Amino acid sequence: MNFSEKAERITSLKTQVFEVLNEYPGYENLRNKLSSELDEKEQDSKLRLVFAGQYSSGKSSIISALTDNKSIKIDSDIATDKSEDYEWRSVTLTDTPGISAGRPDHDKVTHQRIQHADILVYVVTYSLFDNVLIEDFKRLAIDYNYKHKMVLVVNKMYSEEGEYDQLCETYLKNLEQQIGKETIQLMPVAFVSSGNALEEDADFHPYGHMDDLVKLLDDMIEKNQSLAGVEAVAQIIATHIEDELATKVEGTTKEEQLLLQRIERVISQIKKDAESALREEASRIKALAKSMGSENALNVGTSETLEEDVQASSELLNTEAHNAFDNLTARFDELDKELDSELSELNDSNLAEQFFMRFEENSSENSLGETPDIGDAADFAVANQLSALLGRGSGAVASKAMGAKAGAGLLKASGASGSSVHQTVLQVGKALGVKFQPWQAVNIAKNIGNVAKVLGPIMAALPIIFEGIDIYNEEKREKKIAEARRNIREQFQDAGDQITQQMKDSAGEFITAKYGQLLEEISKLRRARINEAQNLETCGQKLKSLSNSLREVLV
Repeated sequence: MNFSEKAERITSLKTQVFEVLNEYPGYENLRNKLSSELDEKEQDSKLRLVFAGQYSSGKSSIISALTDNKSIKIDSDIATDKSEDYEWRSVTLTDTPGISAGRPDHDKVTHQRIQHADILVYVVTYSLFDNVLIEDFKRLAIDYNYKHKMVLVVNKMYSEEGEYDQLCETYLKNLEQQIGKETIQLMPVAFVSSGNALEEDADFHPYGHMDDLVKLLDDMIEKNQSLAGVEAVAQIIATHIEDELATKVEGTTKEEQLLLQRIERVISQIKKDAESALREEASRIKALAKSMGSENALNVGTSETLEEDVQASSELLNTEAHNAFDNLTARFDELDKELDSELSELNDSNLAEQFFMRFEENSSENSLGETPDIGDAADFAVANQLSALLGRGSGAVASKAMGAKAGAGLLKASGASGSSVHQTVLQVGKALGVKFQPWQAVNIAKNIGNVAKVLGPIMAALPIIFEGIDIYNEEKREKKIAEARRNIREQFQDAGDQITQQMKDSAGEFITAKYGQLLEEISKLRRARINEAQNLETCGQKLKSLSNSLREVLV
C-alpha cells in the first residue's frame, strides 16, 4: 500500500468513525476529543506541493486536471495574480503567479509560497528555459537546495509535432544541456498536455499523459513524507476509541485505564524530547554546512587561500558531526534516567497502590480456596504487565493468581546497575521478541560520513575554478565565478544533508525501537482488554471494527 492509498484509507475510516459517533448518543466526549486533536494534527500532516514557474505555462490547468476542479481560472495570458490552495488526495496543491512576467509583486508572492513547499513542481512549456527562467530555476534547485524535492513538468506538448516518446527523448537531451545531466538524473521530469486532459471529449484525455505526472507525484510524496503525520491521525483515532471502549469492558477498572494513560504520557514525553534533541542537532549541522558553503563561495575570486579555507571548513564540519553524535548520546542517556525516575514515581503513587491492592486482596482470598471476585486470569496477566513495567517484578502479581499466565513484562524500572531502564530493555525485549537496543548498541559512530571525502569533488575542481577565474574576458570570468560559487555551496549543502540523514536514520531507528515499541506494547494491552468484551452495544461494536481496521493500516 503506497502513501496515497494508505492516506485515502485512513481518511475514509476517519469519516466512518465520525458518522458512527454522530449516529449514536453517549459518545459526545469521544467525538469532541477526536475533533479537537485532529483539527490541529491534520494540518501538520499535510504535505504542500507548490506549483511555480513560467507564467502561462499551464500551472493552473494542471492543478485543474489533477483535482477535477473546473472552477479554477485558466487563461492564455496571466491568469493567476495570487496564490491559491487546493486539496488533492491527502496533500495541498498551491497555485502561484508566474515568474518573470514583468510583475515584481507576482515574483514576491511566488517565492514566499516556495519557502513553504514540501515539494516544488516547476512548470515550463515546450519552449523550455530562456536566459531569465534558467537562472531562476538554478537558484531554486541549487542555491535554495530544492533539487532533491523538485519535479520538472514540461507542459503543452500537444503544440509540438512528432511521436510523444521521441519528443520526450529529444527534450531530455535538451534539458541536460540547459540544466546539467546530474540535475536531470536527480529530478523527475514529466511531459504533459494539460489542455488535452481538460477536453470535454474523454478520447483526448490519454494524450494529456497526466497519469505519468500522478505517478511521479505519488513517488515524490512517498519519498518526502515518512507517513508519520498521516499515520499519527490513525493512531490518535484508534487510541481514543480503545480508551473509550476499554472502560466498558467487564473486568477493567478506572485505575487500570488511568495507569495506562499516565504511563503512555510519560513515555510519549520522553520520546518527544528525544526527537526534539535529534531535530536540534540535525538543524545545527545543516545550518553550519550551509553557512560554510556561503562563506567559502564568497571567497571565490577574492581569496588566495581558497583551497586551504575549504579544507579547514571540511575538517571543522567533520568535527562538528562527531560532536553532534556525542551530544545525542549524552542526551539519550539523560532521557533513560528520566524515564527510570518517572516510572518509579508512578509506581509509588496512590493510583498504583489502589490498583495493585485489589489484586493482592484477591490473591489472599484465593490462597484460602475462595473464588476470586474479579474476572479471569487475563485480569491478572494485565496487572502483571503493569507490575513489570513499573518495577514491581515481572511475576509479582501473576504468580499469586490461580491459572494466571505469567507475562514476560515490558520494562523493569529497578534492580539493575546503572540506568535500569537502559540495562534491562535488551533482556526483557528478547523475551517479547522485540529488538530493543540501548543507544550504544546502535554503534552509529562507524557510519558517520567522512566529510573530507564528501567534499572531495570540490577540492579536485579547485584548479579548474582558478583557471576559469583567470579568463581575460570579464563577462566569461564573472560567469565562471558564479558557477564556482554555486558549486561550492552545493557541495557543502550536500555534505550537510548526508550527515543529517545519517543522524536521522540511526537515532530515529533507536527512538522508534525503544520508545515507539513501548508505546505499541501499551496499546496492545488496551486492545487486549477490548477484544475480551462480549457484549458491547451496537455503537461500540462498530467503533471496535473501525479501530481494528485502522490498526491493520498501521501495520
